[in-house]
Amino acid sequence: MAKQSGLGDNFYIGGYDLSGDLASVDQISGGPALIDVTPINSSANVRIGGLRDGSMQFTSFWESTVAVTSPGVPSTTVPYVSTYNFPVLVTVVGGTVSGVTVNGSSVGSGDGTYLLPALGTITLTYSAAPTWSWVKVGTEHDALSGLPRTDTIATYFRGTTLGNPATPGT
Repeated sequence: MAKQSGLGDNFYIGGYDLSGDLASVDQISGGPALIDVTPINSSANVRIGGLRDGSMQFTSFWESTVAVTSPGVPSTTVPYVSTYNFPVLVTVVGGTVSGVTVNGSSVGSGDGTYLLPALGTITLTYSAAPTWSWVKVGTEHDALSGLPRTDTIATYFRGTTLGNPATPGT
């Protein structure tokens, strides 16, 4: 198969979106692990399928060292668009907040910590302005730095259109 562009593809591993930090998906393989057996009606080894197995090899960029700063709280009902290409946790405290919306969906109505996706929008509805603090959600360093002790779920999506191929793996 010839090389193809991965523009618009997505890659997730262990719950982390590494799409913006992936240089290439080098190999995807899988199927049942083959087991050599010798049945009594055969004069040689026969291979039978064992447990399913899979693997992915990929090349990633190293994590962005961009520091997260908390922007000023916008006026009530004015959406704030994140300029970060990674998710952040937004903790809202104080004031009189009656609604919190992330990317157009209502997610809460007061103090709390909310996940804001990469380049997402957050809108606060309030009568007295709260304060908020933003912190970076772990990225590829968190996903890849620990030595896994169990299978890790990785998923590659070939484009984002419904019906396009996807490759789940563990």
